[in-house]
Amino acid sequence: MSKFYEKIKTREEVEDLLLMIDEKLDGGRPRFPDWVKEEVGEGLDGWEKLKEKLKSLPIFSLTIGFEPTEEFKEKLVHWIKENVEKKAVLDLKIDKEILGGAIISWQGKYKNYSLSEKLKNTNE
Repeated sequence: MSKFYEKIKTREEVEDLLLMIDEKLDGGRPRFPDWVKEEVGEGLDGWEKLKEKLKSLPIFSLTIGFEPTEEFKEKLVHWIKENVEKKAVLDLKIDKEILGGAIISWQGKYKNYSLSEKLKNTNE
């Protein structure tokens, strides 16, 4: 079996795969990447197991104030998997009102490092 979590990078990818698996279980014929077929093997039981694995992946939520390039997203994912948790997937949100910095949510902890938060605290 492959280390499927190395292939999954974002929450969006997890959600897309879950929809494809549901379609497969309902009799559809979605096109899966080769690594998914290798992970599942033969039979419907493998699809259910993969669904459970996907649902259990930890989510690293990050809000930033700009639309990042694909290269930037790749670097973020690489950093998270190397420094935070190798099985984590990135849930990236864009909120231009934060002005700069970032808001991070991980394993029940929330940290607001945004410029808008700093300015708000300065004015109080």
